[in-house]
Amino acid sequence: MITLAIDLSADVGSIAVLDNGILLGEEELVRAQNRTAPLMETIEGLRRNMGIEWGDVDLFAAGCGPGRYSGLRVALTTVQHLALPNRRPVRAISSGAALAAAAGAPDSEMERILVIGDARRDRIWCGEFMVVDPFPEPVGDWRLIELTDVPATFVRSAEQGRTRVVSAEWERLQPLLESINAWESEQWEQAHGWPKAEWVARLAEHEEQANTPAAPPVPIYLHPPVAR
Repeated sequence: MITLAIDLSADVGSIAVLDNGILLGEEELVRAQNRTAPLMETIEGLRRNMGIEWGDVDLFAAGCGPGRYSGLRVALTTVQHLALPNRRPVRAISSGAALAAAAGAPDSEMERILVIGDARRDRIWCGEFMVVDPFPEPVGDWRLIELTDVPATFVRSAEQGRTRVVSAEWERLQPLLESINAWESEQWEQAHGWPKAEWVARLAEHEEQANTPAAPPVPIYLHPPVAR
């Protein structure tokens, strides 16, 4: 199974091609390249370099967030456009789940993964995952948390086991979290990372092989409207 995946949910996006779990190629994209024209040029270049025809691709996948709404829309629209001529299936994969999968992969000491992001207006968005084989499993839904409630949320997760907190937005989040003394427990480990298309593809292949019903191709958007 050859899978092409795109994730544009953060400042650094990526495109990846997998063949039954083996990474064939990957390209990173800075935010300025997250527009349709340069994105398609990069995808086409990656395809040609690997000698793959569009008919060879069995599955398309896109990171659907949480994250930057414009990037999520472009990624989801692009994979649906590419899949249409040969009527290939499309999987919408949570970018946060892909980040959790990467964060839980290096070792087995972590029992929980918290993926967090800046929701503005003194809120964060948060998703909790339990580390299991082969991929972390979500614990509840994505949720918005008031900044004052973050320490209690973190404590509850730490009570379940050693936890790794990962975010693609540490530059904005770190001052906020330090201001509320969120890191008092030794059960915590902080990590910075980007949702990568490679892990979007791995999760998509896993779902496809397990015949998991496909999620609707719509963005997970947890940044509330901000008005001046």
